Amino acid sequence: MRQLLFLFLVVSFLLGCGMSEKKKADVQFEYQGYGDSTLSVMFGTVFEDSSGIEKPIHEALVEIVETKKTTTSDQNGNFSIGAETGQYKVQVSKSGYQTIILENYQAISDRVSTAKIKLTMGKGVKVVVLADKKR
Repeated sequence: MRQLLFLFLVVSFLLGCGMSEKKKADVQFEYQGYGDSTLSVMFGTVFEDSSGIEKPIHEALVEIVETKKTTTSDQNGNFSIGAETGQYKVQVSKSGYQTIILENYQAISDRVSTAKIKLTMGKGVKVVVLADKKR
């Protein structure tokens, strides 16, 4: 029984090491619970990955394209932005970095979502289509 437990721990450790080497996605997005608002609110963090170390990006511009509503990330890369019920594109940009566009952001009043957005140095645009998730 001890040998089996030891073998399980070794395999778990090796699998965990292998998973940490996988490339992280540019965007991690999740619709979560509900708040207490007439708006849908997205809380997020904008960062760059420098040699495996996440560094926050200060003053990244976050815009809900259709409404022209904008905000910027703070010194820790954090932001929040709200929208009325609807389907939108959310654009995240910073000079010197590739722009990220989140398509199919579904704002439903009182719903909260979180986003972790990695910007990559360079030019161009990356489009990420969010999964269609209804209430």
